[in-house]
Amino acid sequence: MTEVYFPNNTMNAKFSDSPCIGCTIDIYETKPDGNAYVEATLKDGPIEVFTLKKEVEFNRQHPVNLAKIIQEIYRYDTFWSEFSCHVTAERADPRHKKYFAICWSYQDVRLVNGTSYRLTFYKKDTTSWRHLPRFAMPLEATKTDMSAMEDNEGLAYVRYGTLPQPHPDNYNYERRRQDDNMLRFVCPLRCSTSVVRWQCCVCGVKVCFDRQGLFCVCGSYLWEQAAFRCGSYLHGKNFVKYSTEEVGH
Repeated sequence: MTEVYFPNNTMNAKFSDSPCIGCTIDIYETKPDGNAYVEATLKDGPIEVFTLKKEVEFNRQHPVNLAKIIQEIYRYDTFWSEFSCHVTAERADPRHKKYFAICWSYQDVRLVNGTSYRLTFYKKDTTSWRHLPRFAMPLEATKTDMSAMEDNEGLAYVRYGTLPQPHPDNYNYERRRQDDNMLRFVCPLRCSTSVVRWQCCVCGVKVCFDRQGLFCVCGSYLWEQAAFRCGSYLHGKNFVKYSTEEVGH
């Protein structure tokens, strides 16, 4: 159990003005009962710079999508986010003992229990996108200044434990987004007293809220599906959930 802080009047308050009080929750609500194996390689032109192998555990009722794993490897498991990249993905086929390219959006690919995946990160400045498959996923570099990690406008990330629900206004995110409905509150672990803006790990846009819950370009989510990680070096790599109850002033 970990003590976290939950912003008051979640659905209606402007988070930049909301004080927080303490409550205790379990960070992990469901136990993992599935796993997949991911091999990720960074390439600088034709040269393989480094290869990372990772086992991903997940709950099969709430499968993880491949785009989310790509973002986690790029931004949290390695220092590759210092370079802008294109990523290609392949899935192992045990019948043919080969890997085959995944030829649709990685956002729509759910990890399958017991399956192996192979990711290749190509540095943009040494590899032309014209030489890559159509569904290669672009990733933009985010060099982080340690001295600015706790700035109010610093980057902080939200990830979800399930795939997004389709929303009729998904493609009008820019129209729906307003300055007063973007998430602004302190980190649940109180790594700093600074109020930060939160962005989605997968699509990279600022996460907003409405009466139904949270939304970004990916889709709409309930509060209990979201976990948070601020940019402070004090936070560590874990994503932390808020309590789902609303707390009055």
